[in-house]
Amino acid sequence: SWQGSSGFRAAASSPHEAKMAGILGHWRNYAKGLMFTLLAVCAYTFLKHPDFAAQALDVQANLKLIENAQVRDQMQVPLTLAYMLPIGIKGILAAIMFFAMVAGDGGYMHSWGGIFIQDVVLPFRKKPFDTKQHLLLLRLSIIGIAVWAFLFSLFYKPTDYIMMFFALTGAIFAGAGAAILGGLYWNRGTTLAAWASMIAGSTIAVSGIVLKQAGVWSNHVCPWLLTLFPDNAYLLANAQSFPINGQWMMFYTLVVSVTLYVTISLLTCREPFNLDRMLHRGKYAVEDKPGETPPPKPKFSFGRLIGFDSEFTRGDKLIAGFLFGWNMLWFGVFLVCSIWNYFSRWPLKWWSNYWHVVAILMPLTVGVVTTVWFTWGGVIDLRKLMTAIKTARRNERDDGMVVDHRNFDEVEESEDNPADSTGGIPPPSTPPQQPPPK
Repeated sequence: SWQGSSGFRAAASSPHEAKMAGILGHWRNYAKGLMFTLLAVCAYTFLKHPDFAAQALDVQANLKLIENAQVRDQMQVPLTLAYMLPIGIKGILAAIMFFAMVAGDGGYMHSWGGIFIQDVVLPFRKKPFDTKQHLLLLRLSIIGIAVWAFLFSLFYKPTDYIMMFFALTGAIFAGAGAAILGGLYWNRGTTLAAWASMIAGSTIAVSGIVLKQAGVWSNHVCPWLLTLFPDNAYLLANAQSFPINGQWMMFYTLVVSVTLYVTISLLTCREPFNLDRMLHRGKYAVEDKPGETPPPKPKFSFGRLIGFDSEFTRGDKLIAGFLFGWNMLWFGVFLVCSIWNYFSRWPLKWWSNYWHVVAILMPLTVGVVTTVWFTWGGVIDLRKLMTAIKTARRNERDDGMVVDHRNFDEVEESEDNPADSTGGIPPPSTPPQQPPPK
């Protein structure tokens, strides 16, 4: 349910390609993690090592000019890099971060704008938009997200570590996680339960953001609570700042969202939902020929454990299998090191060597390979994308709208069903496939 990624997750050419992108994306993180690790280690050395004491004085002097303690703490590495890196290298790093910002901001605006129209506006529509209206609303929604982000950045005061802020803002939409999992894998999930979990989750998360702002907790909320509980030791000890960090707030949000979704669904579900029809499974599978029985489920195997299916090529199986083995290897290392250190603690030198290999040398090796691999593959796939955009056959009715518990592009047009009115949308290029007879 991480909303910033939904635009990317919905952009794959097929579900299988989306799955493989998630697998390959695991390797991409090695090079990124290496860059952040090295920058932080070098900056820390620049600030603390006696050989750089003179240069570090300039950094410390500029850090003291930052009044906000939280911002000052998190600006140590960026400000150090400005003094530490030479001209040229500094420009390369700035270019990398600029393009990362463009990709990140563009992805977030596209994701949030699409989420608002597709998941909030469309469910309340009785009549679909025509293509021009739909595209206009999507564009206006994305512009609205940009304006909101601009205003939020003007007035929000950082009061916590940025990863805690990510956890807390991500929790705003964490209630969607319950709706996504419950809606796709449980036929008793209801709309009321989805809205309840979403509203409760977002309320808790937004409340956490507000309470974290300077003065809200210390000047208003905590004094009011102390009038009700004047001798409460916990409130007295945390009177100056809201004591629950973003990670814990996200945890509470998830627990409340899941609990509400399950409870309200059980209380309000009148009839199990036909998930097979909605998701084209079983007798409704569009790949099956009419009257053809689906193949029996395969027996348990190592491939099924990893997630192999009929769409996996030999190369896909090799990549996914290697990643599975890689993760199991490090899980084994975790167990061995944990047990070993429980009985006999490693000396500091051992840990230094361990992290030198795990956090520096290994990501460097993987990063070199994947940079060449993904650059070459990305160029090839980009050419395929441009060709597909020119030749793709589009179904204008496939716009994300659901009518009578069915995808709108699968509902036949008829005058006796007003909900099927296309509002000027042309009929699909191919007739919707009917489920095979019982």
